Amino acid sequence: MTFLKKAGFIALTFLFAISLKAQYSISGKIMNAENSEALTGAHVYLQGTALGAASGNDGEFTIQGISEGNYIVRVSFFGFETQEQTLEITGDINDFKSELKPTSIDLNAVVVTGTRTEKTLKNTPVLTHVIGKDALESQAVTYLPQVLAQGDASFEMFRDNTVNTFSLDGLGAEYILFLVDGERIAGETKGTVEVSRINPENIERVEMIKGAASTLYGSNAIGGVVNVITKSVSQPVELRAGVKTALFTDPAEDKGRSDDYYFGNINLSGNKLSSFTDFKVNHYAPYDLSEGAGIYGIMTQEKENNFVINQKLTYRASDKFSVSAKASFFQLNTDYKLENYPDKLSRDFTWGAKASYYPSAKAKYELSYNSDHNKIYDVENDADHLDYDNLYNNLRLLSTLKLLKNNTLTGGFEYVNETQSSVQNNIDDKTQDNVILYAQDEYEVNDLLTLTGGARMEFHSVYGDHFTPQISAMLSPGNFKVRGSYGKGFRAPTVKELYTDHYRIPVPGAPFPMYLDGNADLKPEESNYYSASVQYANEKIDVSAIYSVNEISNLITTDSIYKVVMDFTVIPPRPSEIDYMYSNVEEARISSLSFLLKYRLTDDLTFSASLKYSDPKNLTTDDDLLNIRKNNARFNLDYRKTFDNYRLDVNLNSSYYGEKTVADIYSQQGGIKELDGFNLWKLTTTHTFNNRFTVTLGVNNIFDVTDEEPKYFNLTTPGRMYVLGLSVNL
Repeated sequence: MTFLKKAGFIALTFLFAISLKAQYSISGKIMNAENSEALTGAHVYLQGTALGAASGNDGEFTIQGISEGNYIVRVSFFGFETQEQTLEITGDINDFKSELKPTSIDLNAVVVTGTRTEKTLKNTPVLTHVIGKDALESQAVTYLPQVLAQGDASFEMFRDNTVNTFSLDGLGAEYILFLVDGERIAGETKGTVEVSRINPENIERVEMIKGAASTLYGSNAIGGVVNVITKSVSQPVELRAGVKTALFTDPAEDKGRSDDYYFGNINLSGNKLSSFTDFKVNHYAPYDLSEGAGIYGIMTQEKENNFVINQKLTYRASDKFSVSAKASFFQLNTDYKLENYPDKLSRDFTWGAKASYYPSAKAKYELSYNSDHNKIYDVENDADHLDYDNLYNNLRLLSTLKLLKNNTLTGGFEYVNETQSSVQNNIDDKTQDNVILYAQDEYEVNDLLTLTGGARMEFHSVYGDHFTPQISAMLSPGNFKVRGSYGKGFRAPTVKELYTDHYRIPVPGAPFPMYLDGNADLKPEESNYYSASVQYANEKIDVSAIYSVNEISNLITTDSIYKVVMDFTVIPPRPSEIDYMYSNVEEARISSLSFLLKYRLTDDLTFSASLKYSDPKNLTTDDDLLNIRKNNARFNLDYRKTFDNYRLDVNLNSSYYGEKTVADIYSQQGGIKELDGFNLWKLTTTHTFNNRFTVTLGVNNIFDVTDEEPKYFNLTTPGRMYVLGLSVNL
């Protein structure tokens, strides 16, 4: 008998044995404490087990397969206070009830990203910004970075020539680690992960931490971590479908256009097995802000169509063991108006599996494998030509042990393999491997002080060994939280940055061709991240001040010109070609001061604000780093009111984007270009009837702000947009 057969036989025997234990169930109802109305989508979870459920449209839930014993039952729902109850299970419980109090500030909400262990917001040693599904719904979000940019001034979404991209605290998308349920998503275009494949309708909440504040994530997390937590199945059969559209006028052609978004999900849940299937389709209409310049170059927004379908299966063998498997397929078609520029076809297939084992309430083990395969094709004359091929494989083992009542140890192992080929970049099947060991210890010294420390050791196939420590402390005097942390970050140059060979940069309207080359002599980037924050919070107000410094050595940029070809046939002579190269900036520093405020004005009205000032410096030259805004601000006013079977949600948002300095690629003399700041206003109303029908009405860019120099992609909105939406829950 082969090893695999033996392993399979042992696993089946184990599953059969644990299924024979006496098992019970909990059934009950989750309600609003103020009006006794049922809450749909509230989460009920047994701590220290693999078991949980979400309430259906009637507020009812059932959790099965519970062994005899004592449990802590946690009930949570965004917009309401999280509750915990202790239950002794000796038989079926059919009358469990929980009444949650409405609040816009839930300090007991559970987060997992900062430490990979469950911690309430008020007790997490790593400051975490949480955006719940209520925000995604009230803001009519169709693209994940929209809600991040609207809620946090440190996060900016913008367009970079042919791709949508984003930054966090001034660092670009290549420095931000995006996770879905704790697993990294890979595959990138021009350094930007294609997050269009994340369906906003499938998101329960988003957790964001800044800088290298956690040793548990390592490479690509120098700028921060964004972890998307997806929804769980809430009832035996759940069907949902909807559409949202944004209507606008193409400013160049004075024609009406629309961006359309279709979505749906089919969810099934049985005693042990649950299935979650969701899909989305986006149609983006083309427009150009350059008054016809798109005929000669890349348009501001090309015609794009994308769709994604996700499938997740979860099998809960018992309260101590569960397995899940997932698969996702994403396709993006981009049709370029420029005749001599090929259309693009991007396909991504992701699959993975995870097993979770809870031997006791004090221990948890997870084993997961994730594979992400991204391909990009040039489409010419109805034929597809493979241009880019990226395969990412990740094997991870994670363990969490509560050694003492006040001491938790988290540790694990990861193996990462990444292979990339690109015809356009002249990269042929280059591979990198990384073996990682990490450990982190949380120690609650007393009610006042919590300490967290850890280390990560990476064994990189190209750059050898790298050790990255992290330490943080939290003081909790009364309603205050004082946090301080230090983390060392490490990012190895990507295959593209090392081996790209004479890639032509698509720049609309450029007076001469520009090329980009890799650099095999690049050094890995390392960062020292320091942060200190003070938070005051109660049931009415949550306010924080955060100061952070991110010191980065060997920062990789594309600003270095290593070759200029001159045309001497004209007077005066001028460049006919400029070649850029990936290169290291010896020392850079981004210092930031941020303020966050959330204030509950009344039971139905909440005001929130996020303000950021940053000082980005190239310490080698003492110049400011390019493409980083020093000042940003976001303001949100949210109103929620329930009238019998009708709920009204209103969101008014103001987003200020400060001035920005960029390289003036359109000038034959080179130099830099100062871009003006701007302010955008947005109003969204959501009308929900009987928890089943939702109508969305809104206006984006209320005051019709447009860009006076759109070729620099400072502001890429086509102007005022009218938003309409309809969804149905069955």
